[in-house]
Amino acid sequence: MSGEKNKHKLKFQILIAFITLFFLFSIFQYVFGFEGYLKSFLESIKDTKMFLAIYLSLFVISSFFPIPFLTFFGATVFTFEKAFIYSVLGNVLAFVLLFYVARWLGKDYLNDYVAKKPKLKKLKFDLEKKSFLTIVFLRFFYIIPTEFVCILGGISNMGFWKYSLASLLGSLPVTIGSIMLIHSSQTNNPKYMAFSFIIMGALLIIPLFGIPKLRSFVKSSSKKKV
Repeated sequence: MSGEKNKHKLKFQILIAFITLFFLFSIFQYVFGFEGYLKSFLESIKDTKMFLAIYLSLFVISSFFPIPFLTFFGATVFTFEKAFIYSVLGNVLAFVLLFYVARWLGKDYLNDYVAKKPKLKKLKFDLEKKSFLTIVFLRFFYIIPTEFVCILGGISNMGFWKYSLASLLGSLPVTIGSIMLIHSSQTNNPKYMAFSFIIMGALLIIPLFGIPKLRSFVKSSSKKKV
């Protein structure tokens, strides 16, 4: 039994190392403007036959290496309908892949650890009892990295199909709002601009009422800044 628990702990440590590296890569690409190089690369191949395959593969890569604004870039290249379909498909691929990675590496150790902590066990139970809505609201709250939500779903006891449906529903309005924002700047369409602001604003507010703990966290963060 102890050997099995040590194995669980080792896998969890690998997950922590992965999260740490992902965070460091995020800082690196922000400091050195990696998105600028990516945009130049995609611009150079956008008229080739392989562009769509490369574009979708970047969503998969983004599960392990931070690649920002893929939906935004897709909106500059594709029509509204195609940008929506391709972004949803790419996000689903990334959501599923990282979910399974997190589940394999972290779920067993978390269950071992929580079993010894009654308060944590109750908190985990309460979150999983409302896991579907929790994932939907966290997907709405787009300032939280999507990778965090994938990992949270993976290390929980949430079923795959429930997680997948919740992730899909939660990401749809974010995708629509993002594409509208880009198209509004390209077409100078005030209606698109207004709708995008309404959608993106609502997506920040709704989760604060749907997840009380998230509202408390935001309030405490605001007080610290003041």
